[in-house]
Amino acid sequence: MKYITPIFLVCSMGLFLASLTQPAFCTDGKCAPTPFGGLIILVVGWVGIGEGGANFTWLSNPSFLVAWVMSMVAWIVSLPQRASLISMVLVILVISFAFSALAVILSASFLLFTEVTIGTSGSSNAIFHLHIGYWLWLSSMIVMLVGNGVQLIVLHNKQELQLPQHEMAGSFQRWRRI
Repeated sequence: MKYITPIFLVCSMGLFLASLTQPAFCTDGKCAPTPFGGLIILVVGWVGIGEGGANFTWLSNPSFLVAWVMSMVAWIVSLPQRASLISMVLVILVISFAFSALAVILSASFLLFTEVTIGTSGSSNAIFHLHIGYWLWLSSMIVMLVGNGVQLIVLHNKQELQLPQHEMAGSFQRWRRI
């Protein structure tokens, strides 16, 4: 856990930051002049949520942010490596896992749509081509989901290994009182 969290967080954040510098998709075959970049979509994408459809997938960004924060909190809480904190870290990681799973589902659902609303006019444009920015964005969320899953498995196994010791200590105390 000590090294797992930072590795997955840094990889996820790196992919996300890289996605902001790249074009994400083109509409109506107009890719040459200005494909829609990740940073533009992140900054103004929330405006189109009310239009529904592909615009709704922007909500994966706040969900992803919550997953990052919860994963960092779990890592900070686990640093003292006390057995008494494992249960709390597990709960925090489950929350992070749930939010990262939601982010992956929402961001991957963009693949199901053929049109996206761009601008305030409310008119829909056909999604012509997905660029590397979209794939980096999706990959960053998948890396976070996998990282949370690995952390949960490692902590769950660590907790199972420590339970018999506590049970043995309790039974020893009972035997001693007899």
